[in-house]
Amino acid sequence: MTDRVVMLLAAPLQSWGGPAPGIYERPTETMPSLSGVVGIIANALGRRRTEPIDDIAAGAELAVRADRPGRLLSDFHTIGTPGRYALASDTGRQLRNPVVTDRSYLSDAAFLAVYTPPPEGLSATEVLGALANPARPLYLGRRSCPPAERVAVTTTAGSWTPEKILSTAKLLRCPPGKAARALSDADFYEAADDNGEPSVTALVEMSAPAGSDPLRASIRKDAPETFDPRRLYHLDRRIVTKTVRFPASACAGRGREGIEALYNSLGAAP
Repeated sequence: MTDRVVMLLAAPLQSWGGPAPGIYERPTETMPSLSGVVGIIANALGRRRTEPIDDIAAGAELAVRADRPGRLLSDFHTIGTPGRYALASDTGRQLRNPVVTDRSYLSDAAFLAVYTPPPEGLSATEVLGALANPARPLYLGRRSCPPAERVAVTTTAGSWTPEKILSTAKLLRCPPGKAARALSDADFYEAADDNGEPSVTALVEMSAPAGSDPLRASIRKDAPETFDPRRLYHLDRRIVTKTVRFPASACAGRGREGIEALYNSLGAAP
């Protein structure tokens, strides 16, 4: 059985790529991508973009829980400057003025991710060690998005499935109530369970298990074979999405106490 790596992806801003109509519009997916997570690991290992990533990407799996889905934030950037860094037009001539690009981010989002390394690749312990002591600064999707918390959380034994891990760990959100709404923490749905107790839900997206019904899975084009910009493309990954219900007591809060409760729920040291 393969051990797994639990990662915390929380930041004021993060962005996870996705299909774009052109270079002037850079959207973000609503959940972290396998390509993005593999990129974080490759960066932690000190890999260059042209170096192989088979040992961390080929056959890797990813499951993600949206503790706080965040809010979509759109910003504009400019690319190109007169002179050496000027952009070229369709005719090959340099553009005199910078070009405005529209870029999207997830604001105030927090995700708990479970990464399963390739069967013949690096071990979970090696990946966790790299994330805990990265060769370069880590970022969540773009270099302008440094993590707010330590990315490396813990490793789990192979008997712990991704679904079990994400169903056991505490949620990094405030419990239902006026205080939570005052903090704009309206990123969960409150309901009542069979006993009339309050409960909340969280969206979970995971790689489809081997042998599962392909008609019950969706496709995300986020499985990287290389990060070499000269031949950058992604393969399809089959995913399943489900909504998991938690008791309101699973909401550990947003601050340091919430982080400690999350670690404790996984048997890890904060």
